[in-house]
Amino acid sequence: MHHAIIGPNRYLVIIFAALLLEFSALPTQTALSAQSMPQIDLTLYGSDANTYRTFAHVSDPSAAGGFKMTTADEGWSSLNAPPIWPTLDPFAYYAIHVPVAGEYRLWLRMRGQGNSKWNESVWVQFTDATQNGQPAYRIGTEDGLLVNLEDCFGCGIQEWGWQDNAWWLDQSSLVTLPSGPQSFVVFLREDGVEIDQIVLSPARFKHTPPGGLKDDATILLRTEVLLNATDVTEFGKVSIVEDEGSAADKVSSNDAGWASPDQPPANPLDGGYADFAFNVPQAGEYHLWIRMQAKGDTKWNDSVWVQFDQAWVDGVPSYRIHSQDGLLVNLENCFGCGVQSWGWQDNSWWLNQSGIVTLPEGTNRIRVLVREDGVEFDQIVLSPARFLAASPGELKNDRTFVTHTWH
Repeated sequence: MHHAIIGPNRYLVIIFAALLLEFSALPTQTALSAQSMPQIDLTLYGSDANTYRTFAHVSDPSAAGGFKMTTADEGWSSLNAPPIWPTLDPFAYYAIHVPVAGEYRLWLRMRGQGNSKWNESVWVQFTDATQNGQPAYRIGTEDGLLVNLEDCFGCGIQEWGWQDNAWWLDQSSLVTLPSGPQSFVVFLREDGVEIDQIVLSPARFKHTPPGGLKDDATILLRTEVLLNATDVTEFGKVSIVEDEGSAADKVSSNDAGWASPDQPPANPLDGGYADFAFNVPQAGEYHLWIRMQAKGDTKWNDSVWVQFDQAWVDGVPSYRIHSQDGLLVNLENCFGCGVQSWGWQDNSWWLNQSGIVTLPEGTNRIRVLVREDGVEFDQIVLSPARFLAASPGELKNDRTFVTHTWH
């Protein structure tokens, strides 16, 4: 009797075929590449600005986030050019982080008090904007982008409306911005003007406004995602506790000496967990930051696992809920550094993990699992812009409460 001899190449074919059959039965997940993700629109509210002089945040239920920035209508104007910086004139200051260098279209949602055409214009200037390779609308110069809500002579204005320039000037609101930290300033041109939203768009609103010129009711989602402890949608074996040192209460776990150091626990109730549902305004890369503290300021109480229902890193599904893959966030930032009260952290110093994840637009879910009990946290930030490259606050003794009014 002759026996067939199966060579190594045929073994490989059989093994490969078996693997194909096995993986074909598994649910598929589409990988997202960085190239396939759209650029992020930077959406800011009027209440996100630092305001100076008579520019102030005022409550308004019709405004985005319930607040607008405005001044009293006293007949003041600076019609011909923006004031030279530094100035005693009223202004609003924004500090942002531009994730990707490129062209951005500026849009403002504005309103004139009394629906008067004499109350509806501002100047806008940037630190590093260019047009056609030349400096444009720079802070400290007399070159400013004039944004005037009325869109033609005699058109009039009516309540909120979106605008990007002035109809009688040959100015473009399309500016090129470098990646990284960037600032821009909104100066009054006519007092009595009101602003509640500002958009810098490289994509979705690059050629069309976010809303109408008159009677607009468009409220865009902010670029930054902020979650407070009180925003929790589901939790177990942890408590929501009042704390004067926290932003808006805190999520707290009892210190019983429990830990799951190597991977997220299969049962979230082993150590405790907190789930948060949130809306992502636009698909793209978001940097996760958590404000944490360890009971007793001990390094054995200072870490959590973070998972998402639909996150990617470098195009690969990552840190998924119900898996053993999790982002380890450990407050102590180096061996022996120690911890002291509240601090911001995005990963762990000894692992090569990224706190930057790609998220799809729409409803998402994040789960924070206790890794070492005795850990506490009060804020989670997911930032595609302002905190993409820098922490919201300090690693130790932090007093930074991130709000939607940044100071």
